[in-house]
Amino acid sequence: MPGDERAELHARAAELAYRAAVADEDIARLLLAARPVDEPWVIPVLRRTCAAALRAGRTAQAIACLSRALEEPLDPVPRAQLGIELAAIEVLAAPEAAGRRLAEIIRTGDGGPGRTRARAADLGLSRGDDKALRRAIVDVLPSIDGEERGRWPGCSGSPSPTGRTTPI
Repeated sequence: MPGDERAELHARAAELAYRAAVADEDIARLLLAARPVDEPWVIPVLRRTCAAALRAGRTAQAIACLSRALEEPLDPVPRAQLGIELAAIEVLAAPEAAGRRLAEIIRTGDGGPGRTRARAADLGLSRGDDKALRRAIVDVLPSIDGEERGRWPGCSGSPSPTGRTTPI
């Protein structure tokens, strides 16, 4: 059976399982092999399964659930928030992936007031030296207004005499 047909069958099975009130973990197992479903219940099911997996010490399953959630069509703000949640788990289990994810959130933002980018920078810097992350921060700082800059770790909100604020 071709992969796209199999993914379609998994998506349909997940929808039926959800309607039948099957346990979240079982629905998530189906969703992990499914194409994006674009239904409002998908992200909450995957988040709850992620939380249960973390409580049980199954980090790989938690990462898989949030990674799959990011495959769903999402607006920029929830996508960035979900990315930060995933990166917070990846920081210990897959630090390189966390660094790339956080750098991307810093570069692209979420279209909102900038709190998400500042949270991504804070999480990234708390995990230690990461040149790509620092580069992303330096690249976006000139485009950030003073109010938002004050939320960023290591930034006072006032530029240096050269016109650039240097983080950290």
